[in-house]
Amino acid sequence: MLLCCLGVMARAQDAQPEVVDLIARLADDRWEVRERAQRRLVAIGEPAREKLRQALLHDDPEVRARSSAALISLGETFTFALNCSQSDKPGQREHGRNALQNLFGLEEGKALSVITPEELSRANYGRRASYSASQPLSCPPPLAIATLEALSGFPILVSAGAAPRWQTAMQASTVSLDLSQDYTQPQHAIQHLRNLLARTLGAEFSRDGTLEICPLRVGQLTLLFVCTQAEIPGAVNHCASRLIAQFVQGGLPSGEVARVLAAAVSLDPTRLSRLAEEAGKATCAPELVYVALCSELNDDERRSLAKLSSQQVRALMGSRLWSCLRVAVMALLAMEASQRAPLLNEVIVGSTDSMELLAALWCARGLDLTPEARSRVSRCVTNSQDGIAAAAVRWYSGAPQISDEDLKLAWKSAEVLPVSSAFFSAALQLFTREDIRPRLLASAREALSGRFDTQQALAAAVLKGQAGKEDLARVLERLNTAQDPVLGGRLIALFEGCSELTDAAVERLAGGMLETDAQKRRRLARVMRLCDRALLKRILDVAETRLAATEEKFGGKEKAAGIAHIMAARMSLLGFRAGLGEVVALETLMEALKTASGNALREASSALVDALDEAGLSSTLAALKKAAPARFIEIATGAYLEQCRRAVEQGNREAFRMASARVNAVQTDRWNWQLQDQLAQLESMLDAMEGGARRSELLPSNPFLKSLKVE
Repeated sequence: MLLCCLGVMARAQDAQPEVVDLIARLADDRWEVRERAQRRLVAIGEPAREKLRQALLHDDPEVRARSSAALISLGETFTFALNCSQSDKPGQREHGRNALQNLFGLEEGKALSVITPEELSRANYGRRASYSASQPLSCPPPLAIATLEALSGFPILVSAGAAPRWQTAMQASTVSLDLSQDYTQPQHAIQHLRNLLARTLGAEFSRDGTLEICPLRVGQLTLLFVCTQAEIPGAVNHCASRLIAQFVQGGLPSGEVARVLAAAVSLDPTRLSRLAEEAGKATCAPELVYVALCSELNDDERRSLAKLSSQQVRALMGSRLWSCLRVAVMALLAMEASQRAPLLNEVIVGSTDSMELLAALWCARGLDLTPEARSRVSRCVTNSQDGIAAAAVRWYSGAPQISDEDLKLAWKSAEVLPVSSAFFSAALQLFTREDIRPRLLASAREALSGRFDTQQALAAAVLKGQAGKEDLARVLERLNTAQDPVLGGRLIALFEGCSELTDAAVERLAGGMLETDAQKRRRLARVMRLCDRALLKRILDVAETRLAATEEKFGGKEKAAGIAHIMAARMSLLGFRAGLGEVVALETLMEALKTASGNALREASSALVDALDEAGLSSTLAALKKAAPARFIEIATGAYLEQCRRAVEQGNREAFRMASARVNAVQTDRWNWQLQDQLAQLESMLDAMEGGARRSELLPSNPFLKSLKVE
């Protein structure tokens, strides 16, 4: 090994005279001489690096530029490039910025590209309606931008040309943010951001050309680049320059772009590995640590990074920039709990900044707090800002001990807030803890008779598996009027495994099969599917008697068959009977599939899902595809679409993914936009029912803040 090292050193020494001569030729008047010299320096490789770095200070700009290009070809380090970019020497400064652009892959045609209008249109297909009951949020512009970034997942970057007007817009007192929009659709986020700027800037918005929002792709990340019309043609280059300029500036500007640069460097495993190695050194600049923390590293790799100081983390947390908060949280999570707790205790006790306090409360879950910090958390439970209150009650959901006073305070606060509030979602995490639920049974039974959706939802969460037949009778009454699909799902879940109901409840469920309102009919059918077999058979017996009486009222079975809700009840009844093993019911249903059309065929197709298990449905549809391919498409589509609906009702995303894939497979040879829109609507419902649970818990999926200061 020693001999090898000595050999390398000897070859480097031998190459030095040639390197010096070649660098001198970089200033030659002849282009071909300069070009050959640069290529030879790259071929020499590592032995030429030191002299090339010295040449960055050469008086001749051509020598500086070609030395920089040669060094970039050899491969530069992040640390040296960053140090050079912060130099007051022009040659070093330009080399550092060019090298960083190369290291992050921000050169034209690499990690950064414009998302075309055609791609945006495809992403926006089947616009999903919102199922949120949230009212528009009125708040200062910095909070609106932070909320937009949180809801969409898209970082927002402002160009140098647009920066002055952006700062003017951020000085407005309040703006309105429509929380019912699906901002994960780029078009919605772009339109709302454009409207926000137009309203806050007025005439300034169109001065020297209207501000534009250009959607860019950085690796797998979508970036919204706010720029002037004049910057649009070269948006990629302008964005790359802005990213590097902010990264080099250090402090909050580099924290703001860290996630975007991380998305770019994560495309290349070699560069990512090099970045992580350099960021792990004790002397590493914090700017590199910011990017490394946001990169696709595992937890052990993040913990091995050089730790940021408390002052640096506090600066990021107090920035009022959502992107900087993300970096601060990543830094906190990389710390040991013993290091993290003192910093968070300090923020919780003393901070009056709403975004900083929100992040601290969010990250403190599972940590022991000082008595002073815990007292502040208790006060925050009743804070008027939903996000602050939610983060406080979320801390309680991870605390080992909760007093009766704290529990009562959280329950009373939850009862008067909307089901769509962040506080309610966080409170459910607390109230559904197995050690907490028994302490709330009496309150839940009282809430079950309450007037408000929130009270019903709280009761459903606590009483699941504990509800008696009288409780369930009240739930059925509530289901008759409940409009919110999320609340309906929570109430229906109380019937899982139900084996006993009052006679009135049985009559209500049996009559539900004949409901003219399709939504109510589906809701009560979901209840029946959760009951045990004996109870289900009892309900079906009553339903069949009522169905026969209704058909007679309309002139007999044949005449009543054309009435939509009666036909739906007949098909549902056959599906349930067949599912219980009654062969005659299955045969009758299969005959209906051969002859029915329109709504009757769709209802019969849906009933197949009750009649057959997964294997039976698959084999039946396979046989049908061979025997009657023309009818197969409509029947299979109806059955698979019914599976999609039930997956949504159960909150089962994996089942929905599989069922929707089957729908699309059946429709391979034709494009049905109405069907695609139905699937998009169902997925939106699934998102609403999950209540943001799918989102990363790095930070809340919506800050729900309306003031920059905490009272």
